[in-house]
Amino acid sequence: LTTHDLVDERTPPAFMWKNIKHIPESSYRYAEALKAAGVKYEVHVFSDDVSVNGTCEGWQCAKNTKLWVLLAKNWLDYIYGVEDQPFITG
Repeated sequence: LTTHDLVDERTPPAFMWKNIKHIPESSYRYAEALKAAGVKYEVHVFSDDVSVNGTCEGWQCAKNTKLWVLLAKNWLDYIYGVEDQPFITG
C-alpha cells in the first residue's frame, strides 16, 4: 500500500510542493486520489534542481521556490475561509 491507496473523504486537505530534483509523480498520484475523494489539495512543482526541505532557510534554492511558504499560508486561509484578511504577497 502507498499513501494514495489510503485516501478517502476523511483525509485532510493537502498542500504539496516539490522541485524537479525530486520526482513529483508520487505527488500527482496522491493529488489524483485526493480529487477522487473530494478532498481539497494544491500541488506546486518548482524548477529548482537542488535538494531542499523545510522553509529553504540556509539552502541555496531559487527565490521562487522559497515562495512555497507564502503560497501554503494563502491556500490555508482560502480553504479555511479566512477571506476577510488580504493574501500575503511577500
